[in-house]
Amino acid sequence: MSSKDPGTQLRGRQSECEALDRHLAAVRAGHSAVVGLRGEAGIGKTALLEHVAGHADGCGVVRTAGVESEMQLAFGGLHQLCVPFLDHLGRLPDPQRAAIETAFGMSEGTPPDRFLVGLAVLSLLADVAQHKPLICLVDDAQWLDHVSAQILGFVARRLMADEVGLVLAVREPDGEHLLHGLPELVVEGLREPDARALLDSAIHGGFDERIRGRTLAEARGNPLALLELPRASSVADMRRPRPAHGDSRRVHIMSHDHAAQAAASESWMNAARMLQDAAPLTIPEGASAMTIEVEWEPGDPGTPPHRHSGPAFGYVVEGAVRFELEGEPERVVEAGGTFWEPGGDVIHYQDGNALGDGRTRFVVTMMCAPGKPMLELVSKEELEQRAHLRAPRPTG
Repeated sequence: MSSKDPGTQLRGRQSECEALDRHLAAVRAGHSAVVGLRGEAGIGKTALLEHVAGHADGCGVVRTAGVESEMQLAFGGLHQLCVPFLDHLGRLPDPQRAAIETAFGMSEGTPPDRFLVGLAVLSLLADVAQHKPLICLVDDAQWLDHVSAQILGFVARRLMADEVGLVLAVREPDGEHLLHGLPELVVEGLREPDARALLDSAIHGGFDERIRGRTLAEARGNPLALLELPRASSVADMRRPRPAHGDSRRVHIMSHDHAAQAAASESWMNAARMLQDAAPLTIPEGASAMTIEVEWEPGDPGTPPHRHSGPAFGYVVEGAVRFELEGEPERVVEAGGTFWEPGGDVIHYQDGNALGDGRTRFVVTMMCAPGKPMLELVSKEELEQRAHLRAPRPTG
């Protein structure tokens, strides 16, 4: 067994980690083990897969992951899982070897029988596990191509005493059917004490208890939401009490794929090219990225002066955004337009919607340097010191 203490590295996930460790122990003892991790986006399924990989002492580990843009590529996910073991194909029965070689484009032939491909994968994994117990990790299984998902289900239902472990992470409700008939571990939101502790770790220093309560309620124990929602709003906004009438800002965390769907893809790519062509390029090494959709109600003044540690680029979906960077004149970006910020030591004065009686909505991808927040407010003192760097304000 691993010397690592299960559950200590993932806040609030002790029972899940212990269950997965029991599956690992079964594989080491000469059995096979299959489990599906089912839960909503951001709930921590990938972190649990990482726990398995980090505690799989004495086992080989192989991974694959579904990719939404590759869902139409038959056998793509299966190929990613099996490619490290292609040198074992010669040990398979001839019909199975021919089927999997044809499926993977290694030989010509008519489309292979899926039953034979399934048997080939089953035999291949069992053969590899004869040398060392094998753990197969599948993330985002809901985005596997249909054939790969079907064959992995076939394999999962037929693993016996093969010293093979298979852990599939599936986002609900998109891929629940993939786990039909398989053992499941439902990953739910963190309990309130753990959620509160995780939220506190995302914001250093105290902030208004009412806002804390609202954030906890909106996140519903989702770890990603607990970590990212505070970054998506300004730190000062999180720390100060809200007016009684509430907040007119709505922020939605989005995946990059969904963000691209929300925006016109051509304009989104133009914004990306603008970012790539920027000189000097200021993407921090090891940067992380977050895509959010921001919605401003009519007349909302927007975010106060702030800066990003890394660049940001976005697309205005609806309405118009008042936009001003340090050293540049104020401009208005209409719906269908793109914008970008270089990040670093550049002040972004405003991005609000005080432009009429309509709402504004935009999608933006922000990158940040490791260990730094996505957004930092600029103090009044610094604004006064740097006032000479601001372009002249429009008159009239």
